[in-house]
Amino acid sequence: MISLLRAAILRPVVLLAGVGLFGSLGFVLYIWITVSGHKDGVPIEIFERQHVVREVHEGLFQLHWMFQRVAREAEAIPIESLRARVARIHMRLAETIDDQDRIGAAMTVRLHDYVSPLLDALQAWLDGGYTRLSPAPTVAYEELALRTLDSLRLIEVLLAKSHDEASEVLEQQMLQLDRFRHSLPLVMAQILFVGLLLVLYAVRAHRLGQAKTTAQNRLRDALEAIPVGFALFDKDGRFVMCNGRHRDLYPGPKNKLAPGASFHNLAQGAAYSGNLVDAVANPEEWLAARKVAFRERSGSIDVPLMDGRNLEVLDRPTPDGGTVAISADVTESRAREAELLRVGGELREKNYQLDAALDNMVTGLALFDKSHRLVMCNRRYLEIYDLPPELGRQGAELSEIMAVSAKLQGRDEQETRKIVETRLAIADDHSPREDREYLSNGKVIRRILRPMSDGGSMATYEDITARAKAERDLRTAKEEAEVASRSKSEFLANVSHELRTPLNAIIGFSELIKTELFGPVQPAQYRDYAGDIHDSGHHLLSLINDILDLSKVEAGKFDMVEEDVDLSAEVKASIHLVRDRANQGEVSLINDLPNGLLVLRADQRAVKQMLLNLLSNGVKFSQTGGAVTVGAEHREDGSLAVSITDTGIGMNARGVKQAMTPFGQVDSTFTSRFEGTGLGLPLTERLAILHGGSLELESEEGVGTCARIVFPAARVQPGVNLAQERRRV
Repeated sequence: MISLLRAAILRPVVLLAGVGLFGSLGFVLYIWITVSGHKDGVPIEIFERQHVVREVHEGLFQLHWMFQRVAREAEAIPIESLRARVARIHMRLAETIDDQDRIGAAMTVRLHDYVSPLLDALQAWLDGGYTRLSPAPTVAYEELALRTLDSLRLIEVLLAKSHDEASEVLEQQMLQLDRFRHSLPLVMAQILFVGLLLVLYAVRAHRLGQAKTTAQNRLRDALEAIPVGFALFDKDGRFVMCNGRHRDLYPGPKNKLAPGASFHNLAQGAAYSGNLVDAVANPEEWLAARKVAFRERSGSIDVPLMDGRNLEVLDRPTPDGGTVAISADVTESRAREAELLRVGGELREKNYQLDAALDNMVTGLALFDKSHRLVMCNRRYLEIYDLPPELGRQGAELSEIMAVSAKLQGRDEQETRKIVETRLAIADDHSPREDREYLSNGKVIRRILRPMSDGGSMATYEDITARAKAERDLRTAKEEAEVASRSKSEFLANVSHELRTPLNAIIGFSELIKTELFGPVQPAQYRDYAGDIHDSGHHLLSLINDILDLSKVEAGKFDMVEEDVDLSAEVKASIHLVRDRANQGEVSLINDLPNGLLVLRADQRAVKQMLLNLLSNGVKFSQTGGAVTVGAEHREDGSLAVSITDTGIGMNARGVKQAMTPFGQVDSTFTSRFEGTGLGLPLTERLAILHGGSLELESEEGVGTCARIVFPAARVQPGVNLAQERRRV
């Protein structure tokens, strides 16, 4: 009953079907009681009884008529006919009292009680003969006629009363039939409702059955798909089912895995299979331990196999008292666990070494998450800012650390607030940053901030107080050196300027003596000496001019006079000036400039000096039969590169570096052909830089050297008619 109530509550269809069914049964019971309670009062039965009574009435009426006729006319009595009629009336009268439980039984009883003695007397009279009757037959006939007349009157009264009873029964039956007619639609509706509910319940039961079958199939498929073994035992320890993986992992005979097999038999088959490492020596001991574990369901157990595999078996209870056994091959996972333990040990060792390395770093390190909370820091970070050790805990707020640091430096509340806001703004910027922090105690901290991919940041802190002091000292020394260099350059410029005046006089007088302008010089050896004095003076003047120009450039006193310079004309003029030297060394000079007008916005004297310096070097370092070529090309960026290429001795990388330094000369036997100061290339480079360009030098030993003066695009002018410009001026 409780299960039915639970089913009715959980399933509304069952509840409705029950209500409809019991209602229909109530209506049927009501109809049955109504009909069966009045089955004796059906009018047709009453009418049937009245028909029998009428037959009795008719038979008695004929007897009365016969008795009156015999008594009045003294006719002969038809004994046999009268006997048959009395027997028939007696039989019909007996039929009326066979069922005393039916309606109208009281009428027939009274009729029977009144008529039966009369019929019995007539029967006896007819059997014994009318002569035995007394008084005289005529009186007997009259008495019989009166008695039959009384019976007829009684029958008429009874028939009237029976008619009234039949009418009343008919009225009651009409009322009952009317109520029954009105209740029939409700009964039919309820029956249809119950039928519909039953159909719905049948459909739902069918669908539930299908769903249950589908769920069972899915469960079976799911159990087969899981990578672990699954076995189900009932509350008595009997095997119910398992998946294929459990069958594969079961170490005993596979034929034992049959529904109904006891856990003892399955464990025993595994223990004596010879496949279990722990059961080889003592199978019974392993079997007893396994049964205890299965009964207590205390947890997982390891089952090592002889083939090297390792199984893990876990027993779990079910709500109905059964047991689920889950088995898995954990060979690989145990190997991975061992590997993880080994790697974990190595990581712990490395972490220990890393922590030791971080704590012994000379640079402070702090790592903050995206919420500006400290993740980790080393000891040096706390030492640099003189922070207490508790601030190095994980989760410390950056604002708290900065506030404590500011207070330790003696900052007031307003300064502390500003420092904290600035540091948090830098952290929120999430961009690489490098700056210096100057503490109130004189420390200078180099701080490098780097954003992390998770939104946090990593900062390194280096105490560079000593380095900052060294930089300041170096900067001061540099400034002093620059002042000294400018003073030197100014001194050299002044001295060189003062030296050129007497040198010009020496060169002029020596030239007069060498050319014997005022007459022959005797002896002739003096003329040679005057030539030597003239050449040495020119060399010294060239040296002084180079020193003066380089000093002016370094001192920033070289004043450029910018104008439109015809590069082709300057190249021709420069080649003409070094042609004598080239002829002496049998070196060819080649002008390979492109056709067209090449105009530069530059200082004409500086351009010519750069060309002369490079041409002189090319001629000086070229062997007999060599060549020096002058060319030019426009580059993609619009700049112009003027190149002087020789086929001389060339230089290696070290020689190129040495040649670009002031007074630097490459050791070579060719340097004795034309003496030099080593200022040509450095001066050319300085002049090129003054024009916004550069000097490029490429050289290879035994092949030659190529020097390029690169003028920027802003100094390369479109074609201009320089002759007209000069005439206009």
